[in-house]
Amino acid sequence: MKEFIQEHKWAVILSIIALIIVLLIYLIGWWTLLVGILIAVAIFFGRMIEGLLPQSVQRKTRMNHTLSREIAMKRLYAETVGGVDSIEDALEQSDSTALSEEDALFSDRLYEGVRAHTEEIDAEIETHATDWSIGRIAKVDLSILRIAVYEILYERSIPVGATVNEAVELAKEFGGEKSAGFVNGVLGAVIKAH
Repeated sequence: MKEFIQEHKWAVILSIIALIIVLLIYLIGWWTLLVGILIAVAIFFGRMIEGLLPQSVQRKTRMNHTLSREIAMKRLYAETVGGVDSIEDALEQSDSTALSEEDALFSDRLYEGVRAHTEEIDAEIETHATDWSIGRIAKVDLSILRIAVYEILYERSIPVGATVNEAVELAKEFGGEKSAGFVNGVLGAVIKAH
């Protein structure tokens, strides 16, 4: 008997599986069993396909305006302190290579928009940053504020709340201890004025 099982192990395994399926059909009904099998197969193949995707695709397939803003901020900061970073350099510094084409365009639009309207944006910041001149504001905070003020003034399709939230989060991550409160206060004043 042992030799028979070893020679025909696949047939034995399939017979046992068939017996279990017949027993389950008898106990729970064939529709329920069929649905359960289809769900299990879909989950199995979904995970198998997901495992074949590159890590970067698995990690970031969503639209990522947060990363777009971070890249724009890093490029503005680099420009402010004397260097010029490309999107690729800023992505490398962000430990990320997954920026969709749409997000890269958004990041570029922010960066170029701030550069085109720097005078107006800085005037708004200086007006609403009580007792702070542009030269006294930390360069990271200034870069974050410029992007957010640009969005408030020129990107009307973006909800103001999202703009402020994203700016505050960037300030928490990249700014000093009091940066988030400072950024939030200046943006609040800008919003009230507009």
